[in-house]
Amino acid sequence: MFESLDSFDGQIFDSRNLLRMQGYLDPASFREIIEDFKSALEGRLRDLDRLDGSRSDVASVCHDLLNFAGTLGLFELKAATERWSASADSGEQSFERAIADVRVAGDRALAVLKDYLHAPNC
Repeated sequence: MFESLDSFDGQIFDSRNLLRMQGYLDPASFREIIEDFKSALEGRLRDLDRLDGSRSDVASVCHDLLNFAGTLGLFELKAATERWSASADSGEQSFERAIADVRVAGDRALAVLKDYLHAPNC
């Protein structure tokens, strides 16, 4: 069982982004969008294992992760992805550590989305 969304709010994401988006859509459409984001995020996190290290591959994954994170208010994922992107751009040796941080933040972001999808009000 996942922790409640309240325990994630302020640590991993800003719930106001989800609530704002929810206000624009009917419940079924909103749920479908969250499921689509969850599936897309899972796919991009799987892509981390397949990256060949090229700058264009890293940039593509970073771009998508930053879009997901910004749209949904997943600021831990956004920060980790920004650090990873910066380490890729500068050729830092912390590149692998940055990828590990993105994986952790991505897993937490997925937990938020899964928790939301299992919430009684969804």
